[in-house]
Parts: sequence; structure tokens; C-alpha cells
Amino acid sequence: MKNYIKIASPFILIISLLAIFTFRSLPASKLWNEYAVVYVPVETSDQSVLNALGEAKIEGAVTLSGQFLPVNTSIDSLEYSIYRYNSQNDDFSYDRKRNAYFFDKSQNFRLYYIPVQEKQKIASLLSILSASGIKAGADISASYPWILPFISAILLIILTLFSKNKIFFLLAASVPVINLFCNPFYQMAEAECLVMLCLFFISNVWQRRGAIAYLLANHAIPAMLFTALLCAFTCTLKSGFMFTLSLFASASVMVIYKIIQDYIRSKESFVPVYIRPAKKISVYGSNAGLILPLVTAASLVIFAVIFISSFSGISSKSSEKLMLPANSQQSADLPQLEDYYRWTWNFKTYPYKSLNKESSNENFIEYPQFTEEKGVIRQNSLVMAYNQSFKDSVYENIDSLQFNSIEKVLKSEGKDFSGGYSPTNSYTVDLFGIIMSLICVFILLFIYISTMIRKGTKR
Repeated sequence: MKNYIKIASPFILIISLLAIFTFRSLPASKLWNEYAVVYVPVETSDQSVLNALGEAKIEGAVTLSGQFLPVNTSIDSLEYSIYRYNSQNDDFSYDRKRNAYFFDKSQNFRLYYIPVQEKQKIASLLSILSASGIKAGADISASYPWILPFISAILLIILTLFSKNKIFFLLAASVPVINLFCNPFYQMAEAECLVMLCLFFISNVWQRRGAIAYLLANHAIPAMLFTALLCAFTCTLKSGFMFTLSLFASASVMVIYKIIQDYIRSKESFVPVYIRPAKKISVYGSNAGLILPLVTAASLVIFAVIFISSFSGISSKSSEKLMLPANSQQSADLPQLEDYYRWTWNFKTYPYKSLNKESSNENFIEYPQFTEEKGVIRQNSLVMAYNQSFKDSVYENIDSLQFNSIEKVLKSEGKDFSGGYSPTNSYTVDLFGIIMSLICVFILLFIYISTMIRKGTKR
């Protein structure tokens, strides 16, 4: 073994473990890209919540009481004057309907949008509200899925008992388990099952001649490692990197273990060596009939949890879960960005619209304007069209609104935003994550069935 690998291994192990603990994360039920949502009972005094926001030093919160007309105009302008007399008209219904974004679907809770930069202060806000007797909640994270690290820990203990090199396996496999405790994602748990089986194989041929070549020749091991790595990245990019670090940490443990083992052997007067090479040894340690079903069963249980958690929201009644506004399947109860564009168009063009309904074009305005310059009256035309260019202009001008508008929350989701309702406090796996988790299960089933077929052929 090269000296630089021996020297680097302890540092890689320490750095990897520190990174795993420092950057640990929980499955998030985040509804908005740039905002977290805090909800309180609708009967709660708004001023009490605003006071709590100030006490928690949260800035930039988007609140119902902080909303104004979402357009930059003066109250002395002609447009504003016309709007005041026509505000109840259906053409201006958007500024009333937008209030729906500040309530859950059942209208039992009032919502406050907190910028992600202030997310660390939400726990303090909830504590302050609780001290005031206000039962508040937030969408910052889902409940900790204890079943995942529990299954992983049980699997670690059982595989350790059946490993031929128990201490080696326990030390090397503990790192992925620690990573799962710190990053308890469903796909990560599926990936850990494959990794632990690979480490179990390595432990059973440890220190035997030709072990590395034998393991690499077993195509199932590289396939499992590659699939596990890909599956981990389907959680989040961050979780994928944490999983990669756990693999480096496990490899470092192997190197350190070998260094210590070689040092101890060098002090012994008699050192026994393995006579049989790795290719003559079963990677299952003569327990294939137990190990493979065990690991496969653990993977199937995890996948069952994934399936149930991901699709329970489809079959559950809306009243059973708190449904909050989000970028989801479009709901008729929530106005869309298109409604905002049309409202802005009506606000700016209402004073110039023709009263002649037959000749009126709702998407085009041309209005003569007269100006006097040095005694000479000149005529100009005000031309406006409701087209994509107008919509883009309105979209870009959202940032220039002089208050924390709900439109800024909608814009944070991009132009393809679709206002709908989504359940909170429920972490689900996307379709690609489900597919990768299923592939992990299929790989284990394939290895198990192949082993049973070979065993039956030998008989």
C-alpha cells in the first residue's frame, strides 16, 4: 500500500465524519423555493404574530396585513382614481382573490411567509408564539423517519454476527449507518442496504490472496455500488455528496484497520496466514440462504414505506391533512400569475378603454395624447398591447414593488408557477427516486434468485 494513502486515510475519515455531522439534513416538506410557511389559527390576533416576528428578529415576512395594491402608482394618478370607483368590478377581482394565499384550504389557519434567509429564526418564533398560548406550526421539515435508521441498525447488528471478520465489518459498515442517522432519506436507506451487503462480502474475504481481483470480477458488487450512489443522489445533491463521503470514510476505515492489523502482526512471533485464496471462499460466508433474504427483506420494507408515504396523500381526504398554497396542481381557489397580468392590464388601461363595446379591443389600446410645446400643440398616441412583452414587463417589475408582496412569493417559483394546494409535514419521494429505489430492490432480488439457481444446479 502506498504511503500517501496510509497518511491520507485518517484525515479523510475525520473530515468525512465532521462533514456528515455538520451538514446533516432532514427530509423537508418545503412548499416554496424561497419561503417557509408559518401558520396560526385564523382567530389569532394578527398583531400578536407581528409582535412575535419582531421579537424573533425576522425580517421580510410576507403577511396579509402587509399587502397593498401590487402596482407602482401614485394615489393621485388617473389610474388609481378610476380603480377606486371600479374596484368591485370583476375586472379587478384579483386583488381580493390573492388573499387566499394567506389561508389554508379549509380557511382554519392564517399563513405567514418567511424568507429562507430567516429560516433559522423560525424555531424561536414558534417558541415565542407558544409562550403566548398560540399554537403555531411551520412547513420547515417533516417528522424524523425513525424506521429507516432502526432498520439499518438492526441489519448492521445481524450482518456483524454472521461476518467472518466481525470487528472489520462493524467498523466499516458503521459509517454508512451514521450517515443514514444524519440524513434519513428513503433512497439513502435503500442505498445503504446495497453498501452494507458489499461490505459484508469484503469482510468475508478480507486479507485473502486475490481478494480485490475476486471482488471486482463479481460484477454484482460494482453494479450495487454504482446503483447505490445514483440512488443517493435522487434525494438531494447534498445528500448524494454526503453518501459519497461515507463511502470514502468506509474505505479509510479499511485502510486504517489494515495498518493496525499489520502493525500488530509485526509484533507477533508467529503470524498465521490464510491458505485458501479469496476465489475459494464464498462471499456469503456459507450463509447465503439467510443473508440475502435478510437484506432483501429490509430493502422491501423500506420500499413499502416509500410507496405508502409517497401515495398516501392521493387517497387521503383533504380534511385529514393541512393543505397549504404551493406550486402544485392548479386550483380554481387561487389566482395565478396570468390573473395578475390581466389585473395589471386592466388597472393601467381602464381610463383609456372605449365605451363602445362593439369597437373595443380588450387586448389593444391606442389613445391620443396632446402636449403643448412653445405654444404649439402636438398630438401623440399612447399605444399598449396585452402580449407576452407586457406580461414579461409586469413579471420583472414585481421586484420593484415597495412592500413584501405575495407576488414576490409567486415569482420565486418562476414563470411556470401553478398555484394549488399541497399537504404539509409529509415528505414524499419523486418518481425518479421511486424508480431508483425499486431498482435497488430488483438488484437484490436478482442476486438472491441467481444464487438460489446456482445452488440448485450444483446439487
